[in-house]
Amino acid sequence: MNKIIKIVFLLSTPIIAFSQEEDYLQEYLWKNRILLIFTKSEQDIDYQEQMKLMNLSQKGLSERNLIVFSIFDKQGKTSTNKEVSTYLCKKLRQKFEVDKDIFTVILIGKDGGEKYRSKAVITDKQLFAIIDAMPMRKAEMKH
Repeated sequence: MNKIIKIVFLLSTPIIAFSQEEDYLQEYLWKNRILLIFTKSEQDIDYQEQMKLMNLSQKGLSERNLIVFSIFDKQGKTSTNKEVSTYLCKKLRQKFEVDKDIFTVILIGKDGGEKYRSKAVITDKQLFAIIDAMPMRKAEMKH
């Protein structure tokens, strides 16, 4: 009987660890929109331009409950200063099918669904227009 328990424990351990990492974005569900910025490194010209635009638009980001995730080759970070592990960067790239060498911006809605994808820099005006057209955002603006 002890052997069965050990085998079950050993088989379930990786699943539990995977589930905890996989649920990383769950804490934002129904609270925040997420902008995933995939790039090879912080030195990427498109990334620098995208972050410049985002840094100049903090009020608009805040009004729309938007958190920016920078996903690099082996690490990442959020606009709320959370570190994104190498493992999670890899899983996000797999989940959203993003090549590590291609700059990609993905907007995730509060419901967890992908709302927009671009391989080019998106301006704050474009981003806010997309968000403001969403039914949930329209309801937020009414209140």
